[in-house]
Amino acid sequence: MIDIHAHFLPSIDDGATDVEMSIQMLTESSNQGVEVCVATPHCVLHKHNDLRSFLAKREESATILKAELEKKGIKHPRLMYGAEVMLDNDINAYPGIEQLCIDDTPYMLLEFDIVRDSRKYADWLYSLTLRGIKPIIAHIDRYPDFDLLIREFKGIDIIYQINASRFNSFLGRRIIKHLLNYNNTYIVSSDMHNMAARRCNMQSAYQKALKKFPAEADKLFILNGQKILEETK
Repeated sequence: MIDIHAHFLPSIDDGATDVEMSIQMLTESSNQGVEVCVATPHCVLHKHNDLRSFLAKREESATILKAELEKKGIKHPRLMYGAEVMLDNDINAYPGIEQLCIDDTPYMLLEFDIVRDSRKYADWLYSLTLRGIKPIIAHIDRYPDFDLLIREFKGIDIIYQINASRFNSFLGRRIIKHLLNYNNTYIVSSDMHNMAARRCNMQSAYQKALKKFPAEADKLFILNGQKILEETK
């Protein structure tokens, strides 16, 4: 499985609080069958310096984690790096935002604070695509007005990410069924933050998907993710 939305880097956002928790999260992820896990710490940009500061903090956190993983010989998924970028303003105004894409791919994970002006979001997303950036909308299932967003974004080359936890409840599966009625590309990710309420649950979600959405399961958990990570800028 491919997990393109996870908060396992230590001491950088509201995800892993320290290296030990990071290792626990990645170990559990590996045990559940995740082969690639992308670090997507929260990134909020309101000026150019915010981008430079974020990239420096991400590099520092990743270096600390990689050193500990090598030191202890911990089995873990292949690690890649991106960001969960808050789209609360036109980030096209900041030079160098391509550095927030997932490694060498053109894909960028984005989220919204509150769904207020979907037309503005659509304009900003379209401007990103003109730069060669391909947006992935994080946890589309969490927005009460996701129907409005999807309709507004029609015609823009967008991938929608669904949180794995949705597969483990009846209401969540109803939301997924509704989403799948739209002719869009989706990918399921853990959005894991810790080892408590927001831990990795990719394996249980995949098993549910195989039962409830058998024709879509492999695309959602494996194939669409592979396509994302194989495409380069």
